[in-house]
Amino acid sequence: AQYAEIGRRLYDSRTWGHLEDNFGPYHAKGPVTFWVMAAGFALFDQTSVGVRFPALVFGALLLLATARIGRLLWGSVRTGLLAAGFVGASLGFHLMVADPKIDMGLTALTAAAVWMALEARVRRGWMAFSWMFMGLAFLTKGPIGICAPLAALVPEVSRRPWGAAPGTPNQSFLHRVMSLRPLLGVAVLAAVIGPWFLQLHARFGAEGPLFQLWEQGVGRLLSDDFANRTTPAFYLHTALWAFSPFVLVLAYDLFERFSAFIRERRLQPDETRIVLWWLVIVLAVISIARGKLPQYVFWLLPPGALLAARRLTLMEVESARALGTLRWIQLAMGVLAAGFGVFVLRAAFPPGTAGGFAFWSVLLFAVPIGAWLLSSRTRPIMGVA
Repeated sequence: AQYAEIGRRLYDSRTWGHLEDNFGPYHAKGPVTFWVMAAGFALFDQTSVGVRFPALVFGALLLLATARIGRLLWGSVRTGLLAAGFVGASLGFHLMVADPKIDMGLTALTAAAVWMALEARVRRGWMAFSWMFMGLAFLTKGPIGICAPLAALVPEVSRRPWGAAPGTPNQSFLHRVMSLRPLLGVAVLAAVIGPWFLQLHARFGAEGPLFQLWEQGVGRLLSDDFANRTTPAFYLHTALWAFSPFVLVLAYDLFERFSAFIRERRLQPDETRIVLWWLVIVLAVISIARGKLPQYVFWLLPPGALLAARRLTLMEVESARALGTLRWIQLAMGVLAAGFGVFVLRAAFPPGTAGGFAFWSVLLFAVPIGAWLLSSRTRPIMGVA
């Protein structure tokens, strides 16, 4: 409701550089989501659809970026589309639409920044678009908009220049870092973020820019304002439902990757590994923060879905053991979905008798079990192209 009110005031006043809520001037978040919301009000009036317009627009961008990243990393349209399907089917994605805040914009714009960086391996000038999307992500939710894409890219760039062919002679660390064109990035970020910072400074003095840089960044990790009594494992068990229905495939992929690392005890440079760094590094950072909100893990839907999609497509062409594991994962995913369905029906439509509840339970569990029994007589769910 607070964000909807900011968007309404922005639309009514036409003062695109000033954000206000019911308590007066507002500077806790950047303006991008509110700009798009005002555009939604222009199209759909001040309605629920208008309020959700940013979530819908950024949701479409998120699906497109995820599909394209999968295609560019592994040369597989199918992997990209499966990853986008996983994102769109996830509970986290639907909650970002149902409870429209800032997080869909941040998730989509950071994914678009990674997408553009991958395009820049062939079209070097496209790195400017990557930095542009990082700037827009910053104007959505602060420094995490820049840090998340860099967390994905820098670990591999520090080992081999971005876009270099395998076997390219190793070069200096400075040369490798310069392959991301950081000087161009500083110029683009200044052009995207600078005008808004000037507005903040004119209205709030130094407090405005400093709040965006500190309180929305490192300060959020250390602040007690939103501290809660939970453990660093908070986002692990939150992901169990937020990343449904692909969470089990993702867990299997992470287990296989960890097992391979233990066996080989080394990691060769591999640009496809950027999705792993994207997931692991950002997850570690938000896990050590004192304040933990469930929607923070939604930012990691794209890398989680990409890893799960890649694992599922690999399992199609592996051994019979892998295909057997795939069918068990299918069954477990069905049971997980059925259990969630029983919970929702029980909460929304309480059965009058124990027999009614048993009926819904049997019905919901019968569907995935029947589908699994059918799959055991047919090809795996994905098939083999």
